[in-house]
Amino acid sequence: MSTASSNRGLDFSYFLSMSALGFILPFLPLYLAEKGVSDQALGLIWAIGALTGILQLPVGKWSDQPGRRRPILLGSLIVVALAGLVIPYATSILILGCFVVLFSEHGIPRSLIESLSGAEVRALAKQGEEGRALSALRIYRPAGIILITVLCGWLSRKMELETLFNFVAVIQVIAIFGLLLMSKPATKKEKRQDEPSETNNIRWNNDRPLWFFIAAMILYHTCNAPQGIYFSLFVVRDLNIDQSFVAFTFILDMVAWFIVVRPVGWLADRYPIRPLLFLCWLLLVAKTLIIGISNEMWTIAFAKTIDGTSNGMFSVICALWTVDQWGGRQRSGEPFAIVGPSLVFGSSLGTFLSSFFGEELGYRNLYFALGSICILGTLCLLGVPNVANSTKSNF
Repeated sequence: MSTASSNRGLDFSYFLSMSALGFILPFLPLYLAEKGVSDQALGLIWAIGALTGILQLPVGKWSDQPGRRRPILLGSLIVVALAGLVIPYATSILILGCFVVLFSEHGIPRSLIESLSGAEVRALAKQGEEGRALSALRIYRPAGIILITVLCGWLSRKMELETLFNFVAVIQVIAIFGLLLMSKPATKKEKRQDEPSETNNIRWNNDRPLWFFIAAMILYHTCNAPQGIYFSLFVVRDLNIDQSFVAFTFILDMVAWFIVVRPVGWLADRYPIRPLLFLCWLLLVAKTLIIGISNEMWTIAFAKTIDGTSNGMFSVICALWTVDQWGGRQRSGEPFAIVGPSLVFGSSLGTFLSSFFGEELGYRNLYFALGSICILGTLCLLGVPNVANSTKSNF
């Protein structure tokens, strides 16, 4: 069976799993509020869910052992599905919170689905087509989110949120079967001459490029995560724009993400990734500062288009850089998992700091402060070298 056809089951599972974010991001807080979860408890649940995502680093390293990655993916899909089935029937806030953590965007099961799906696709890809293969997978994330967001937005006028949640939970159960339909892993490919030994671990001690890159990713999400919380408040309260515009910009963001991932994968296969990293970070800086100075809807819409472009690039090139630099074709689980904890730590740090200083600064000044943080992250990329890949030209 060809690599393309063997990936279809994984694509199907990934698409359905990520599509749940189309309900989780805009509707799950409202649904939990209907079940009696307070704002403080909701924030705590989200923070715990994000912190559990750090566990994907040791699990990602363990998944690099032969035959382990797919069982971990399958187990993660099953845990997410079971959590979705239990949540509507949970009567205790403590039990409800535990299962919401497992079902959430950054909880450990869905984080593993995100990172290890990419690792599996990268391992199966033909030499020189790793970027195209990964971008072909990542395109299903915005596609699924857009589909479910639009569908749930339309159905929410006719159905209760609990009915919609049950619909999304059933989708998570169906996602399990895609992975079961995948063909058996291909026999081990011949190792490239320039590829690191599969027995080598990532060199954490005194590895300055790695730490520069981790710092850059943490600062990226320190800047980006708080904007997801305060964007709608800024638009509605300070700019007096109707909240329906916020939903429109969310779709616009996802469409930009959807459009950009395939070209970015193509570029990453043919040219060094370092210039793409700089472009990704600079786009986030531009988006943040544009929103900070915006007074009109068209500039906000333009900034959200830049946001989707930057996030779409990040979803492809960061994982590729870590794998090409330290992983190798069969050791991609641990390098992919580096990106997730960096996202979680940066997001937690940014949200924590913004909760203390956001009200004092005001929304506009907060955006300017976040933009400055991302500029620091961009400067960290100066310590990040080009990946050594013979299939790419040198700049």
